[in-house]
Amino acid sequence: MVGTVSGAEFDTEVAEVRAAVVNEVNELGETALFTAADKGHLDVVKELLKYSNKETVTKKNRSGFDPLHAAASQGHHAIVQVLLDHDPGLSKTLGLENSTPLISAAHKGHAAVVDGLLSKDSTLLEISRSNGKNALHLAARQGHAEIVRALLTKDPQLARRTDKKGQTALHMAAKDELCRDVYSFGEIMLGILSRGRLINSGASMHSKSRDVVLREIYNENEAGSNISLQEEVKLVVKVAMLCTRSRPSDRPSMESALKLLSESKIQMKKQPNF
Repeated sequence: MVGTVSGAEFDTEVAEVRAAVVNEVNELGETALFTAADKGHLDVVKELLKYSNKETVTKKNRSGFDPLHAAASQGHHAIVQVLLDHDPGLSKTLGLENSTPLISAAHKGHAAVVDGLLSKDSTLLEISRSNGKNALHLAARQGHAEIVRALLTKDPQLARRTDKKGQTALHMAAKDELCRDVYSFGEIMLGILSRGRLINSGASMHSKSRDVVLREIYNENEAGSNISLQEEVKLVVKVAMLCTRSRPSDRPSMESALKLLSESKIQMKKQPNF
């Protein structure tokens, strides 16, 4: 190149070589940018973006994930911000089963990434996976109470959304596979019931009378004069408040809490808006 071209022609040749190198992929279909984003190498990501085009930043590996997805899934908040600053439209790229970077971050429990994505584009809340599960479904299933509250604060109506099986986020939180701290489980239930209005829901609820708590929850869930729905709410609130007692020794085991919930119709899908 040095011997045959110069000036603007030389610069063009160099740019083409750089672009070709940056877009090369390994056996997994991953570019250098993808690997840097996945591993958390912020300075490398910044350097590679100087020579990346639209194809580079949106190129997916064989598993269907792009660099932003990789960074969001791994919880690399700073890299997510850099990629979004480079191209805000990346937030709506879709992976396997229609999964967005927000859904991936919510599923893995990366609160800072969730906040960062929503600050750029709150409409991401409207996108669900192919099975109908949204970010709230997955955060509730995994027990990420902080993310549950953050999502419901942005859109309280998410608590009413059902997947293709008719399940709400509350159904996900009550799955019998749940094996986590019982206090967090109670927090998630109260957070969903209150549509994310209450921060540190357990402490807030215990500072009020039972009747006041139930009245607030009835209003949030539009129970009105629906006696059946009121009974459902009453039982779930009872279990949630047991789970969030201040003294750990006073809380039920997860097995006991789930057994109490089984007395409810919560998993029968007759109240999909609950």
